[in-house]
Amino acid sequence: MRDDSDCVTSYSKSKESRKVGPVGSTFCLAAEVSLDHRKGNKSQPEMTGRAAQFKDMEDKKMARYRVLDAKCGVGAGGMACGPVGGPVIGEVKLADESGEEFYLCLAEVDGIPNWFKTDRSTIDEQIEETSEEIFEYLNDHYIDIGEYVDVFDDPEAELYQACRYLIYLVRCERDQEEPFIQATVGKYLDEMEIPMSDEEEEYSEE
Repeated sequence: MRDDSDCVTSYSKSKESRKVGPVGSTFCLAAEVSLDHRKGNKSQPEMTGRAAQFKDMEDKKMARYRVLDAKCGVGAGGMACGPVGGPVIGEVKLADESGEEFYLCLAEVDGIPNWFKTDRSTIDEQIEETSEEIFEYLNDHYIDIGEYVDVFDDPEAELYQACRYLIYLVRCERDQEEPFIQATVGKYLDEMEIPMSDEEEEYSEE
């Protein structure tokens, strides 16, 4: 378990229960990748939203995915135009019914979700921010799923339940993380009842 004894503030939806790491880096990794894409980085294929990101998955609507593993952690903060809180990072390892595996990662920075679909785990590297390689790798595997409301607006999307899983993992209280992970590993997403996150509860009340 990480030592948060040097953390300088706390962050969550309420800005109170989530700790962030010591301020030191120039800006957190997930925020840099997100900004790179939101500004239209021409070195990467231009994305035009959810349809473009998942155009090759249209025939896999409602595919079944089994949770193989999951982790949650908090990255270091930094300085941009003032102190920047560290991202809360959730990652789930999934397998489809054919056994094909991949990782879906959510890094929430100041309430803004950043999504990555990768073929290897990156959560430890994101927390440690040790190399330029991980920045480039995440930049290549960034997916434009959108804001939380965009996830909830599209319950037929292939990764809808996986996104809900990560949103809850990232937004829940820290003492709820491990019990949630232990209760879900080994199960298919459509066989479990994923609790509503505070974001989803707020969405459902609108």
